[in-house]
Amino acid sequence: ERIRDYPNPHEEMARLTEMLDDTTYIRQFNMQGNEISLRGIATDAAAVMQLFTSEPAYASVTAPEPFRAYSGGLEEFHFKIALAGEAAP
Repeated sequence: ERIRDYPNPHEEMARLTEMLDDTTYIRQFNMQGNEISLRGIATDAAAVMQLFTSEPAYASVTAPEPFRAYSGGLEEFHFKIALAGEAAP
């Protein structure tokens, strides 16, 4: 029950590392319970959001702020991610 309520943030950081390629940079990772707040920079923030949306371990992915243009043709993003039940390893 405790693991369900407070998933291991290290496992979630490992999942993100596995999912993302070298064109996406995480600037801020915050996790409270089953909620992740993620800020970063990518060449295509919408594609990153689509990637997260297709991940079965994530119940929902929202962008509480619009994507912003960043230098060098990159886009800045902020996502709120809700884990689906127990976090998968």
